[in-house]
Amino acid sequence: NPSEYIAKIGGNNTYWFFENDIIQSEFNIEPDESLKQMQNLALNYTVDVSPYEIVFPLNSEYAIINDKIKTLWGETLPRLLMAETENEFDILLNDYIKKRDELGFDILQQEKTRLYQINKSKLEELKNEK
Repeated sequence: NPSEYIAKIGGNNTYWFFENDIIQSEFNIEPDESLKQMQNLALNYTVDVSPYEIVFPLNSEYAIINDKIKTLWGETLPRLLMAETENEFDILLNDYIKKRDELGFDILQQEKTRLYQINKSKLEELKNEK
């Protein structure tokens, strides 16, 4: 009931910084045709990446490894982009891979995969509830 929605929540997106799509989804308000067309078009090109959003607890072993590898990549990428020869590029990339592996890349990937599987199963459970 749109009037119930407006009475409880207020105008749709009047205060965009308080926008809460979860609350809005409880009220089935049909969008204007022009907005509906954009939403339907976007459905063909959007992908849910939430299972891949892995956040490690602050200062955990995995967070430290992850930060070190990201820092290493941040330092390496500009050098790769500015490499004057393919040989220089290959040397830089191989050096990065070696250092990344020494930092614990394999155990980090195993933990990310484990957490990804947990996220994926939670999403499957939610999908099955509907």
